Amino acid sequence: MSISKEKLEFGDYQTPLEFCEKVLNTVKECVNPTVILEPTFGIGNFIKAVQSRLNNVNTIYGVEINKEYCDKVKETGTNLTLFNEDIFSFDHKKIINNLSSNDRLLILGNPPWVTNSQLMSQDLKNLPRKNNFKKLKGLDSITGASNFDICEYIILDLLNKYKNQNAYIAMLCKTSVVINIMKEINKYDFNISDIRLYQFDAKKIFNVSCEACLFFAKIDKNGDNVVSVYDIDEAKEKLYDFGWKNDKFYSNFNMINSEVDGKFPFQWRQGIKHDCSKIMELQLTDDCKYINGEDEIIDVESTLIYPLLKSSDLKYTYINKTRKFVIVPQSKTNENTSYIASTSPKLWNYLNINKERFDSRKSSIYKNSPTFSIFGIGDYSFSKYKVAISGFYKEPSFSVLSPDDKTIMLDDTCYFIGFEDEKYAIITMALLNSSLVQDFLKSIAFLDKKRPYTKDILMRINLQEIINNTNFNDLQNLLCNYNLKDKIVEKDYDCYKNSFIYQEQLSII
Repeated sequence: MSISKEKLEFGDYQTPLEFCEKVLNTVKECVNPTVILEPTFGIGNFIKAVQSRLNNVNTIYGVEINKEYCDKVKETGTNLTLFNEDIFSFDHKKIINNLSSNDRLLILGNPPWVTNSQLMSQDLKNLPRKNNFKKLKGLDSITGASNFDICEYIILDLLNKYKNQNAYIAMLCKTSVVINIMKEINKYDFNISDIRLYQFDAKKIFNVSCEACLFFAKIDKNGDNVVSVYDIDEAKEKLYDFGWKNDKFYSNFNMINSEVDGKFPFQWRQGIKHDCSKIMELQLTDDCKYINGEDEIIDVESTLIYPLLKSSDLKYTYINKTRKFVIVPQSKTNENTSYIASTSPKLWNYLNINKERFDSRKSSIYKNSPTFSIFGIGDYSFSKYKVAISGFYKEPSFSVLSPDDKTIMLDDTCYFIGFEDEKYAIITMALLNSSLVQDFLKSIAFLDKKRPYTKDILMRINLQEIINNTNFNDLQNLLCNYNLKDKIVEKDYDCYKNSFIYQEQLSII
């Protein structure tokens, strides 16, 4: 289904009146407001629902950038103070200065469900003023980690603006927005309590395929960092809690295994990022010629071409062949690529023919970098064996990459650790696929997120504890599942365990 640029830019997904009424029936069990603020009110269905459902409200404020919507909603009743303004530049003192100590303000609504990168990719302008509002550091502040939901920005801004008021917030949003807010809650200058998340079917209500919720909280001097989860249709039956416990973040308090929660002994790495797949990613024809994403057969040297796996390729536990290949022009970040002209002249010519494609990459990480730069590359990328996982899939399945020839590269949707010993790679894969690790990951990962498994999640696996709870017979049972039992003998596992005990080199890069 195609979405118009205007609908994308302004998040123009109107909340059905019937669902607005359901939301208010849920919210009024938690708060009895006297003042309402809807920061992006659209056609005004929430305002209509407030007028019919909340009897104690004496003032309704609204902000809406669309003048036609604003004019129509003005006709719907009294006690309305509406501002035809952009929420990103709106001066909230216009409202705050009129609030009394006896007012109970409810900030209510459905902000746009779109990310800043989606808007920027379409050259759309309805964006907040650029600032590092998440207080990210270093490269994270200019790369993918700085991508955020516009809805998240609006909610955080409102919580900060009204932190000194007697106020509550009730917002429809993607569940990932609430998760992001709660993960960073200790960074912000406001506090919230009585935090609740009411799940609902976004496909049914908005024809949008994502996990969604009603986010409710009280803006409070005494903050909390735990969220209680409900279904909006069974709003009195709590399902579970998530949030912070003992300084660690969990996705489900009912599944916590604190013994497995620790620190992984090695660095998980992300695969290669190049943002030029049509040119950089290749396949082999039946007669062993390379073909790029434009279906062009190219004649280049194979020296800098490596086997490639993407998330969708990590379907098996033991992989030695790939369907794709990738050009790797650098062996480390920011390496000068001019050497390719002498070592691989045909490849250099191919890259230069397509130089405009590289120069047009939008990500700021490529600015002031050598021509044809990639990221996620280093000595670790060239380890012969790897244990890898897709960041995308709900089931945390780990694979061993054991190539016949050149090391296998991964794209940036995958995470891996590298080995120079295949046996150690196989043992690690088996341990990570054990039920102890699988259950633990599901207690700290949010499966509704686009990328449930990230480096931060994987780095919390206490591998030493898994080893302590896994004897050789247990390991053999695990390996039987993957037809790899004959590759590991008891002596191999003893050496592996001793390497941990004495902190020796496990040949892990």
